This record gives sequence, C-alpha cells and structure tokens, in this order.
Amino acid sequence: MHAFRAAGIALAMASAAWAAETEILPLSGSGPDDAVPWEFSVTAGRRAGERATIPVPSQWEQHGFGSYNYGHDKAKSAERGLYRRSFHAPAAWAGRRVRLVFEGVMTDAAVTLNGRSAGPRHQGGFYPFAFDVTDLVACGASNTIEVAVDKVSANPRVEDAERIADYWVFGGIFRPVRIEVLPDSFVDHVAIRAEADGAFEAHVRLQRAAPGDRVAVRILDAAGAVAGAGEAAGGPAAASAVVVSTRVAAPKAWTAETPALYTAEVELRRGAQVVHRVRERFGFRTFEVRPGAGLFLNGTRVLLKGTCRHAFRPATGRCLGRADNIEDVRLMKSMNMNAVRCSHYPPDRPFLEACDELGLYVLDELAGWQKEPYDTATGARLVREMVERDVNHPSVLFWDNGNEGGWNTDLDDDFALYDPRKRPVLHPWDKHSGVDTDHYEGFASVAKKLQDPTHVFLPTEHLHGLYDGGHGAGMADHWGLMKGSPNCGGLFFWVFADEGIARTDRGGAIDVDGLHAPDGIVGPNHEPEGSVFTVSELWSPVQVAQARRPLPADFDGALSVSNEYSFLNLSRCRFAWRLDSFARPGGKGGRAAEGTSEAPDVPPGGKGTLRIPLPADWRTHDALSVTAKGPDGADLWTWSWPLQPLSEGFDAASGPAPKVTESGDEIAIEAGGHRFVFDRKDGRLRSVEAGGARLPLANGPRIAPAAAAISTVKVAHGPAKDGHEVTVRAADGSSDLRWLVRPDGSLQLDARARGPAAPVPFFGLTFDWPEARMKSVEWLGEGPYRVWKNRMHGTRFGLFRRDYNDPVPGESWIQPEFKGCYAGVRRATLAAPDATMTVESATPDLFLRLGTPRKPREDVPGWSKKAIENVFPPLPDGDVSFLAAIPPIGTKFSKPDDGGASGKPNSLAGRDVTFRLLFRFEAGSPRH
Repeated sequence: MHAFRAAGIALAMASAAWAAETEILPLSGSGPDDAVPWEFSVTAGRRAGERATIPVPSQWEQHGFGSYNYGHDKAKSAERGLYRRSFHAPAAWAGRRVRLVFEGVMTDAAVTLNGRSAGPRHQGGFYPFAFDVTDLVACGASNTIEVAVDKVSANPRVEDAERIADYWVFGGIFRPVRIEVLPDSFVDHVAIRAEADGAFEAHVRLQRAAPGDRVAVRILDAAGAVAGAGEAAGGPAAASAVVVSTRVAAPKAWTAETPALYTAEVELRRGAQVVHRVRERFGFRTFEVRPGAGLFLNGTRVLLKGTCRHAFRPATGRCLGRADNIEDVRLMKSMNMNAVRCSHYPPDRPFLEACDELGLYVLDELAGWQKEPYDTATGARLVREMVERDVNHPSVLFWDNGNEGGWNTDLDDDFALYDPRKRPVLHPWDKHSGVDTDHYEGFASVAKKLQDPTHVFLPTEHLHGLYDGGHGAGMADHWGLMKGSPNCGGLFFWVFADEGIARTDRGGAIDVDGLHAPDGIVGPNHEPEGSVFTVSELWSPVQVAQARRPLPADFDGALSVSNEYSFLNLSRCRFAWRLDSFARPGGKGGRAAEGTSEAPDVPPGGKGTLRIPLPADWRTHDALSVTAKGPDGADLWTWSWPLQPLSEGFDAASGPAPKVTESGDEIAIEAGGHRFVFDRKDGRLRSVEAGGARLPLANGPRIAPAAAAISTVKVAHGPAKDGHEVTVRAADGSSDLRWLVRPDGSLQLDARARGPAAPVPFFGLTFDWPEARMKSVEWLGEGPYRVWKNRMHGTRFGLFRRDYNDPVPGESWIQPEFKGCYAGVRRATLAAPDATMTVESATPDLFLRLGTPRKPREDVPGWSKKAIENVFPPLPDGDVSFLAAIPPIGTKFSKPDDGGASGKPNSLAGRDVTFRLLFRFEAGSPRH
C-alpha cells in the first residue's frame, strides 16, 4: 500500500491520536545507500561458513560471499544464506496485529521468529510476501528473526522460470524488510478502479471486522483538497470485501504527459471511531485495446515508445534504491520514451511510483522464461502477490504473463481476480488480448503485420541491441512505417542498459558475460551510446519539417513544426535559439547570440509555424540551432543548420614555386617547408614531412572498396597555375585524380571515381595513418557521435573535439567513441603526437572515417560470428578515409538489409563521385 512508503513513522506514535495508522518498523534499509547490517553466513562459495554481517537489502555476491552465475550457466552454485537480526517490540504492540513483510528475496525463503516458523517457505524471488506473526512476537522484549535463503530454488519450475534466463542470477534479501503493526481490525488491501470520466470504485478487503463496521473513502487531489467521497457497510464476515463507489466531477486524467495523481484515504469506521486508516495513490484513466485502430487512453490514441528494462546496477546487482529507480525513469524520458516493459519480472515498488509521478506507461511482467513457466499453484500465488502490490499504479497498462513462451495459460484469468480495472494480459512474443507482440521482425514482416486488423502490433522486443548495433540502427525506417499505421501500438527496444556486474572476485571488473548482456542503449553505468540520440530525435514529440535539410535561401526564421504529443498543446513547450560562430584552427570563436521564441498554438497531432526572431546579421554566423523544451523544462531535442555555404574551391596560395626532384620510383615535391613524396607508378602519396616531422598520412588515396579500383593507371606531373600537380588517370576512364602541391605547402586533392556496377558497403578514398599515432581530432560537421548509413539521426552541426580512445567491446565503456564515420564534415584537424593535419572540404555530404572499431575477444561466452558480422560492418582498408557512402549496421540477430531501405548496400552504378579536399600540415603538438 502507498501508506507503507512512510517508513519513518515513529513507534512512539502509538498514542490515541495515531491509533488508526499503520505503524512501520523498518528492519532493513530502503536500498543500498541506507542498508542495515544483519548477521550472516553462507554455506558455499566464497567465505563459506564465515560468521559475518551483511547489509540488508543487498545481493550477497556483491559483498564477497558465494559465487557468480549467469542464467545460461548449466551448473549453478547451490548456496544457502543464513540471516539473523534482533529487534525490540514495544509493549504497546500487545493487542494489535503484527505482520512481517519482505519485498523480495532470492529465491526460496524460510522465516522463523523466536525460533518458530513464521509460515510456509516462500518461493519466487521477485515478489512481496508477508506473515502474520502476532502470535510469535514477544511484546516488550527482544525478538529474533532468522531467514534461510536458498539461491537455487527447490521448486524446479521456479528455477526454470526465474533463473534459467538471459540475465545474471543472484542470492539474497535484495529488497526491503519491515514490520507492520495494525489495529486488531484493519483494512487489509485496497484495489481501485478509477476511470477518466470520474467513476470510482475502491475494492476494500477487511480483516477481523465487526458487525456494523463501515468503510469510508475520501478522494484528495494533489493539493490535498477533497475531490469526492463515498461510504459502504462492511460485510457480515470478519474477513470481507467491500466496494465503495462514487464519482468525481471532471477529474484531471492521468497520462504519461499529464501524470495527475490523487490519493484515496480509506477508513474502517466503528461508529464515530476510526479503527484503521490507509492511503492509496492512484490516477483516473481509461485504457482500451482497439484492434485495427490502436491503443487508446482516455479516448485518445497513444503510441508506446519504450524500452525493456532490467532492474540493475553494476555495484549492487538488482538491489536498487529509490534514487536509482527515479534515475532510470528520468533517463528514459530524456530519450523521449514514454513507456517501459518491466522485463522479465516485476520491478521495485519505487520504480512504479516514479512512473506514476513522472509519467511512463508500464508493462508489468510475471517472470517465466522461454517455454518454462511457473507451475499453476506457484504461479497463481505469485500473480496475486504481484497484482495486489501493483494494482493501483495508473502507469501500469498491461500485465505480462511470462516471456517468449514462458507463460502458463492457466494463469491468464487470474490477473483479473485482483484487478478491478481488468487490464489486458499479454504474452510477449505472441498474440493475446488483441495484441501481437512478436519479437525482432524485419522491415517487410512489420509491414505485413500492420495489415492484420485483428491485432494491434506492439513488438515487446525490437531492434535488438549489441554494442553499437540495433536500437537506432534502422529505426527511422521502422518507425516511419509503424507510426503511420493506425494498427500500430508502438515498440519496445531490447534493452535499456548493458547488464554488467562489478565482480567482487575480479577486483570490481565489469562482466557482461561475453555477448550475452552488452545489449543496452546505454552502458552498465548508463554511458550513452549513439542510439540514445537517434531515439531522442525520432521520438521527440516536437518535429521540425526542415530538419536535416539545408535552410532555403529565403529563410526568414519560420520553421514548420508538428505536434506528436497525444495530449499536450505545443503552447506548453518552450523554444530557444542560438547562433554560433566557430573558431578556425588557431583562431577564436564562440557563441554569438541567443534568444527564445514564442511557442506556437498547435494541438496534438497538428501542424504549425515556429517563428525565430533572428537578428539582422544572422547570416554572418556559422550555425543556427533551435531547442525544444517540454513543460517540465527538460530538453526534447536540438536541431541545427549550417549557415555558410560549402566552398566550391579554396583561397589562392602564395609563395615560391614548389621544388621537384625525381629519384627511382619517387616524385618528391617541396613547398612552404613541407616535403611530399609520391609514387611514380600509382601516384599515391607515400609520405609527408612538415618542419622536419614526418606525418603518419601515407599510401593514398586508394579507391575503396579495392574491387572498385583498377590496376592500370597513368601518372604524370608538371607545373600548374597554382603550384605543381601530380595526375593519376585510370586507363578505362573510371577514375582520375589530381594532386596540387601549392606554394604555401598546402596540398589540394581533386578526385573523380565512377560508382561500381554492384552495390557496395562504402565508397570513397582511403589512406593509411596508424592508429598508434592518432592523438585527437577536432571537426566541424555533424557530431558528437559517429553515424552509420541507417543511423543518421541523432547528431547536430557544430565544432567537436575527441581524444583518441580504443574501448574493448563488453569490457570498457568510453563514449562517444573515437573510431568510426562522422557525417557532413567541412573541416577536420587530426593530430599525431608531434604534428597535425587539417583537411578542408569542398565536397558536399562528406563522411570522415577514422580508424576501425575494435571487435570483442572471441573467447567470451556466447560469442557468435554471425552477431559480430551484423554489428561490425566492413570499413575501407587503411585508417583515414573520405567517403561518399558508408555502411549500415545490423542488430544482434539481423543483418542491416533486414531493416529497411537505409540498411541496404549503396547503389552508385553509373554515377561519378567527386571529391575536393585541401590538406594543411603543421609540425608540433596540436593546439585545441
């Protein structure tokens, strides 16, 4: 119950004024940050038999006890943790009911109080359970609780449903423990049905009620004002169910965009006396599945834009505090998500409270793994424990009965026994309740499923992540198709975060079990991958029609915007604009001007115009950016545009004419204190020296892929108007290039290459520059993250800098990554330890490729050649490339071409691709 959150009620408040309230005695902390020590020992693994203490709640592996197991491990360590702690029970508890409550224990728990069993062993690690210990507690004395926790369940069906799974499995009392002290007659449970039209029912279960007792309900709004009230007589039995009905006029409806909450104050009354009082928080809302039309909340169609989520932190496993849960919700919302699937088990109570408060739609899930569901007797008990705990959260739209075949269909009807809202029940991966939740369908299959009028298509796992693959890769194609269909309910990515545990047996090294768990859109400590920003842009509730297109010559500050909120007018948002002037290498620059724009009046689903009050000199700046902020002030997305046209050529250079010497198979040209050596046979640049320092750039340009190049070329050199040129022409006319060594020591490259007849993963020019001599890069273009052909969204135009990094996938997390392809590059300075190269581009839509992302080690669990090929696309030979076309990236299970048009290889047949670049070289350490 919501009242149980008030864990700080002092025991001294057992006076008459407080006799109606439930008293709470915490026996543990609320999470890792305030955990309370209990006596502890473990029977196997590390520190077996050692008498020690352990914080509660926690996972015992994270405190040096026992052994680690991933769910896929065939043999798991059968450990028993023995917990013990004492507490004092005040004499004032005499005559009252005392209940011992556990929020979650992995996996089987046998509990005694003062040496006597508190009740049957509880099996099921993710569910709350309680014992009435009134007859066991010694009032006015010290009491001792002992809990024997078996990590491996004695029930093989529980073991299969919860622990033969694709996640880490632990042991321990990992959620809070408390004592509840209640009146002898009390309100045992409240389940609320509150509809958007104001209809209200409180289904109240009483214990030990007396004849003539009544139940009264007051409904309070967020300010504490009374919005409604109702009353009903208790039943004739001491344990009875009472329904209190009323109606609230024009309530504020709950949605993820408008999370309006109310409180039901429920009282058991005996004449004029309030015997017991509890409070439940809830929201007025009505949810419907309409096959052929979509999902509807309060009569309005909604699209669920979400991710699957495991409750997890590297340092603490599945033991989380309230702040951790709030952080997860805020991070999802910062990606413009509005939904979460609580895979593959019910979450912590504070997580659902945060979803209610901040606004996130929830799929709440009973555990059950891939054709391994609970047995019916156990499952029926766990359904009740889960639903009775979570029933009043307005954020919960669906119940999930297991995962990917892990459902016991005998339990489907049980959810409604405890849920007066009768929420629909899903079978994630299958069709049920009018919803098709099939997983990991390709683009063509998604299109087909959207034509089925008998089911709303809502994939509960989609675009499976692995390292930098999945999630945002192919999302623009998939989401563009899905959001345009009336029969789409949304989608859920797999998965929110890499599940990496900081192993205490390995000095805190993070372990994602090889290829099994590095699937997140963020890393184990929430390091954001590039897809975070792709998702944020594509799911922004504000969309700008001119995004990712050049502003027209007659642009007057008017931007066409569309409102993709379901319930909010854009007038609730705020808009800010900024003009930037960027520094040239060695120069100064910075923010030039900024301001705000009046938010347009655009209803949900509508279109309108946002007007930017640009100053008269706005065209003199380098970039315009516009940021939309939601009603809570958080950024939704920032769009940006370059303001200066791309140069068609470069300023003329001055200085003495270049000096040329030939020796053997080399052409050496000196100018402006620089020396360039070209190969006389193929015309490639062999080496560059500047001020006595030899730069790493060499052996190029080569046409990439190599199959697109030919071996027969004609090389010539001679004086030119602006310096000395070296020309290279293919005998079949398929390519030609011209090097121009200019008097000031700069080097201009003009190249043309005919597109290959067959589709290719990439196309352009490539050079060698050993990664060992890459120190940093600064570039003017799209950033700060790298892109793939099917993941172009999520960047902005600006000036960015990155130090070289080389993370090992699944072992180290450094974001943004250095290596990969960067879009729309107009200028870049690549630094070696002792020299720099600055490249200016007069080539539209140029991609700069730096290095080759490292692949994971092959000796890790779950290694799959197919998966690695999917998410590590081919890149050109060499290390630094200037490309007109780049490869797409796949998902863990799919090649990129299964994800829509942007995932297909590049078709350039019959097209001449041109490049114009100017290189400048400088000796010495880079200056940034």
